[in-house]
Amino acid sequence: MRIGKGEYLLELAKRVNADFYYVNEGSNDDTQSKLTWIATKSKAQVIELKRNWGKGEAIRQGLREAIGFKEYEVLGYLDADGAFPVTEVERSTRLAREILNQSPTTDIYIASRIKLAGKEINRSSIRHYLSRLIITLIGFKTQNMPYDSQSGLKFFRNTEVLQVSLDKPFKTRWFFDLELMTRLGMQEKECTWEEPVNSWSDIKGSKIRARTILSIAKEIVVIRGLISRRQTL
Repeated sequence: MRIGKGEYLLELAKRVNADFYYVNEGSNDDTQSKLTWIATKSKAQVIELKRNWGKGEAIRQGLREAIGFKEYEVLGYLDADGAFPVTEVERSTRLAREILNQSPTTDIYIASRIKLAGKEINRSSIRHYLSRLIITLIGFKTQNMPYDSQSGLKFFRNTEVLQVSLDKPFKTRWFFDLELMTRLGMQEKECTWEEPVNSWSDIKGSKIRARTILSIAKEIVVIRGLISRRQTL
């Protein structure tokens, strides 16, 4: 988790009408103390995982904790790197509540980073085209595949299906988003709603290495298998 000095998290808690759960996935630096300090300023909850199992497991544990701690109609998760401006998180949170509460068939809301006219989407070209290639490979012959399945800002209607979907760890590390959405019935026509955000900026940090490409290739096969099995049910 890249949180810097925590200004972004504090601003979120101040501006966004939501309860926040910070998940520390087994860091060995001062992240836990930073999160604890931020939580005292923002009345948030801190979840500390003793081992780094990856982003997907951190999100799964965070969602499960939120479900068990307090009853919410809508749950969501957000990358803590600040790529989504606070104004966009605020806007998306409001829209997600409206859409998920008004549409009984919609269970997933994605804040989509689609680069449309008038939108300020600053994204690495290499990452963008790699993402489009991956989604094409995964979504081949798959209906209702989201455009931006890897968006770091998503919301879900809190249903029994969601709770059951979070019972077991994900089989994939890079495509846990798609795995969760597949468990929730992503293939159903009106299950997912994508809303383009007005602005988003790529945050420099992790690099794509050769072994990462190999791992992604293996997981493409896994996630396609999971989607295919779901379609036959």
